[in-house]
Amino acid sequence: NTVVPDAAGTAPTSAEIKTAIEAGGSSLAQILVDTGTTLPASLPAALTKGTADSGTTTTMVDAARTEADTDYWKDSLIRFTSGTISGQTRLITGFTPASNTITFFPAVTQAVATNTYEILPAAFGDVLVDWIDGGRLDLLLDALQADLDNGTDGLGALKALIDTLTTTVGTAGVGLTDLGGMSTGMKAEINVEVDGALDTAISELGVAVPTATPTMRTGLMLLYMALRNKLDVQTSATDALEIHNNAGTQITKKLITDDGSDYSEAKMS
Repeated sequence: NTVVPDAAGTAPTSAEIKTAIEAGGSSLAQILVDTGTTLPASLPAALTKGTADSGTTTTMVDAARTEADTDYWKDSLIRFTSGTISGQTRLITGFTPASNTITFFPAVTQAVATNTYEILPAAFGDVLVDWIDGGRLDLLLDALQADLDNGTDGLGALKALIDTLTTTVGTAGVGLTDLGGMSTGMKAEINVEVDGALDTAISELGVAVPTATPTMRTGLMLLYMALRNKLDVQTSATDALEIHNNAGTQITKKLITDDGSDYSEAKMS
C-alpha cells in the first residue's frame, strides 16, 4: 500500500499511515519506502547523543550524562546507533541522575553495552515514532488486537470481564455467584467490617415519644433501656409504667388501667 507524499516530500501523516495499515497491514518501513521518504530524513534532530558504559535490556548507563533532574528524559525516545541493537528505538520511562541511568520500554533484543545512542523527541510532525518490534507499527497493532481477541489473559481477560459485568450487572436476579462470587479475602474483610459495626456502642434514647418507625439501633436501645434501667410502676397518681435512662431520668411512659376485668397498657407517651 502506498501513501503519496506532497510536492515538498513531507513525511506521511498518522492518518495516512493508519489508512495504509488498515488497507493491507503494511509496515512503517514499507510505507516510508513507498512515499520515497527515508527514516533518517523523517526523524527529528537528536536532542543529545552519547556512548553507553553499560546496561541491561531495559536500562542504559552513561556516566557522562550531567542532567540533575529526576525523569529528565522521560517520554523521549532513545535510539541505539551501534552494535547488534543499532536502529532499535525505545520509549524512555525514567531517568535517575544519581546513577545516570535511563530506563526504557520495551526491552531491546540484547543487553546494552558500549553502544552509541541518541535521544529523540517523542514525536515529529503528525507521526508518533514508536519503532517497537524492529520498527513495525503494524506488528504492535496486530499484537494488541490479538491480545484483545484472546479472552483468557492480558487485555483480552480484562475486556471479557468488562463485557460480562456490562451484561450482567443490573439484571434482575443477578447475585454475587453470577459475578464470580467473592474471594476468601473479600469475605474475611466483610466479616471484619460487620463485626466492627456490631461492636460499636449506641447511645441511649432521649426524652421523647418513641417513633412508630424506629431504626434497628433505636428499637434495640428502647428494649435494652427498659430491661436494664430503672422501671417504675406508678400507682400513687396516674397509673403508668415509667422507663428511665442510666442517670435515672424518665424518658417515656405507658399509662396503665385495670377495671377489675381488663388490664391495659396505653401507647408510650
